[in-house]
Parts: sequence; structure tokens; C-alpha cells
Amino acid sequence: MSLPTEAPKPPMPARAIARLLALPTPAHLALVIVVTLVKYGVDRYPSIDLMRALSANWADPHASPLLQPPDDYRLASPVSALAAGFLHLTSVRTFLAFHLVIAVLAVISPFALPRVRASRELRSLVTLLLIGSAIPAVLFGWVGGYDAVTVASLSVAILAEHRGVRALAWLFVALNNAPVAMLTFAVTMVHHVVVNKQRSFSFLLPSLGGLLGGVILIQLLLQHWGVATSRLSVYELYGFSRFFTSTMHFAPLIAIGGLGVGWVLLGCREVRTLQGGREALILACVATVLIPLIALDQTRVLSFVCFGLVLQVGIVAERALPKPTFHQVLHRMLPVSVLLVLPVVWDNQLVYAGWSSARAVMSFVLIGR
Repeated sequence: MSLPTEAPKPPMPARAIARLLALPTPAHLALVIVVTLVKYGVDRYPSIDLMRALSANWADPHASPLLQPPDDYRLASPVSALAAGFLHLTSVRTFLAFHLVIAVLAVISPFALPRVRASRELRSLVTLLLIGSAIPAVLFGWVGGYDAVTVASLSVAILAEHRGVRALAWLFVALNNAPVAMLTFAVTMVHHVVVNKQRSFSFLLPSLGGLLGGVILIQLLLQHWGVATSRLSVYELYGFSRFFTSTMHFAPLIAIGGLGVGWVLLGCREVRTLQGGREALILACVATVLIPLIALDQTRVLSFVCFGLVLQVGIVAERALPKPTFHQVLHRMLPVSVLLVLPVVWDNQLVYAGWSSARAVMSFVLIGR
């Protein structure tokens, strides 16, 4: 009589995905923070003194000698610096600590949304997208900058289910970075129209209203300060050749870093066959070609725009695919998410914080030296 044999164990990736799916939301938060900090460490924003100058002179920022042209374009991204000024967190140490907290909150912001908390599949997908993207590399590599507000607001704008909440989120995206807001809105709304086959655009109006409200508010604020600034001044200063040279020099890294593991999601056959799947891949490819030619901080801007797109595709895939099929997509993404470490391309340079910088920053935040 033969003895009963044990059932074969599922392969390692399947077991890992099963464990990931079983994790509660707080465990996902901890996983994202720990893995991304291990990958990228922490470093400060190179122009942190300019953002601190905005905090210290928020009533009349143009009076600061640090915020004269062409550096005054940073006044168009004021939200976190103004918040630090209102809270009197204007010393180097408190300003840096405040923005480190904001960066952490921005990375975990998608998990605050009910849609993500309610679905273990979508929650796991968001975890893999964050771990395998350049978003944490930008936020933790440039602590003290203004990008955390943009990322957190984008997450809410894409993942929130209430139209009013989405509209308010788009307002904050535009108030903090109008060009990124307009680019991301255009890409995600084109995909939304394709997916839903809607001829009426009334569903876009609240979000569009929020976007336009943010654009108007930042212009009114700049006028109140007596500042006439535009990011176009950067193009006038450097000329197109600098953008083109930087893009061509690091084209493969820019292309990979723009979506990171999002390329795996968009490239999966199961996702491509969904309504809007091929169009999402085409939109990502077009953005990868065009955005680096209009933004010197290529990886940063491209990753923000494409993050909105892959989150939206993830929502569609989670809703449309059977769970076993969706789990297969997660299987393919898992090893890439964990192993992929993305340097940030900015103006013909590679930015990578690493742990040597992290020790210095954390020591300064915690003990002041």
C-alpha cells in the first residue's frame, strides 16, 4: 500500500504573492517604506535653501535675494514651503524634518484611499508599483523639495471615488505644479475616455474644474506677491539643445525610469487586451519620447505623469480581470519591483542618494549634526 504523497508546494513567486495579498494595509505601508528606503536612502533637495527662503519670506518671497530670476520659477510650487512657513518650521533642521515626513506620507498616500484598502489585489498592485517605480527615488532623494505634495495629490486624484475629492486633489496638483498637472490630466483623461467609450464629457467637468481652479489660484497668488514668473524661463535660459543632449545621453535610463515596473503591467498580454490597454501602452510610449524633450528633470516629470496612468490602468485591470489572472500579472511584476533600482536622470546627470547620504541627513534631522 503506497503512502499518500504531499501536494507539491506552489512556486516561490506564487507563495510570495499569496503572502503579499494576505498582508493588512499597515503591513503594506511598512513594506513600501522599508524597501524603498533600503533601495534609495535619503538625501536633501539641492535647492533646499531656495525653498526655505520661500518659507521664511512667504508674505513677500520675491524680496529674498535667493528667489530672484531665474530661480523665482520655484515660487510656482509653493504648497509645502508655505505650510512650513505657517508652522514656523523654517530652520534647516525643522524644514528638512517636516519635508521628510511629507515625503513618507506621499509614498504611502494611495493606501489612505478606501478603494485601495477594500481590495487586496489593488493594494498589492499599488505596493509593487511604488516599490518598482522612480517615485520614491525622487521623493527620498530630494527631501525638502516640493514634489511630495504633487505625488500625494495625484494619488488622490486618480484613486478617489468621490468626484468632489478628485476635483480638490487636481486643484492641489495644479496649485503645486501646473505643468505636471496638465500633462497628467491630459494623459489620464484620454485613457479614461477610451476605456469608458463616453461621448459626453460631463464626467470630466469636476476634475477639469479643480485643475483650472489650481492654475488660476497659483496665478493669483503670484500676482499678489508681485511676481511674474514662468517655467518657460528655463527654456529661454538653456535652449532646446540642452534638453535634446540630456535626453539622448540617458535615453534608455529615462525610458526605464519613467514607468519602472509599470512597463511590465502595461506590457502584459492580459492587460493589453483590456479596453484601453493598448492605448495606455501607446500613451506611455509617446510620453516617454516627448516629455524628456520639454523637461530637464526628465525622470522626475515623466515618472509623475506615468504614475497617474499606471494607477488608472491598475484600477481597470483589477476590476476587469478574473482574480487568478490578475494574480499572474502580480507574479510577473514582483521580482522586477523588488530588484529594480532606478537612478534619476536630471539635466544630463544621474541622481542616486544611497546610504552614505542617508546617514548624514538622518543624523542631522535627529540630533542636529
